[in-house]
Amino acid sequence: MVRWIRPEVDKWKLNTNGSFISFIGKSEIDGVVRTGNGQMVMDFASPIHLPTNNYSKAHAALQGTLWCCNQYCNNFTLELHSLLIVNIILGLYNIPWKLQEIIKKIQKKVELHVITVQHCYKEGNTVVDSLAKYAANITNNEVFLQEYDLPQEIKGAIRIEKLHMPSYRFKPKKHLNRIFEFP
Repeated sequence: MVRWIRPEVDKWKLNTNGSFISFIGKSEIDGVVRTGNGQMVMDFASPIHLPTNNYSKAHAALQGTLWCCNQYCNNFTLELHSLLIVNIILGLYNIPWKLQEIIKKIQKKVELHVITVQHCYKEGNTVVDSLAKYAANITNNEVFLQEYDLPQEIKGAIRIEKLHMPSYRFKPKKHLNRIFEFP
């Protein structure tokens, strides 16, 4: 079982995601900012043209971080379900040269605004997963500042997480040393 963990009462949490679907050449970024009681502050979804999955995830983190900083929000949590990008931002891994500019901007904001960066499982981040599906089908950037403006499927994901209901993570078993033959 995996759940979205609320931030402390007086803090915000920013969950972001980005993806690139190579066979159709589409990429998107999205994110949601919520308060300590689970109330939505802002959601964004944008179809973009970026070359890789990691580039999209880093760009989503940067866009969400810039928005929070522009709202004078200091001391918030940035949460991603890409452990690789989290570790790069935290300085645990070297920055790939293609991501240098974006990651350095995020790192500067993290340092200046006392931002906590952490990883979460995809299942603990169902709102941005719903936003990703939504962003794959839009042509313009969209920002939502009120929950009632959201598409129905995203409203549902926000309500489920606000109620602190768990999601389930299933991992398929790997069958070693077995040969599967087709009929």
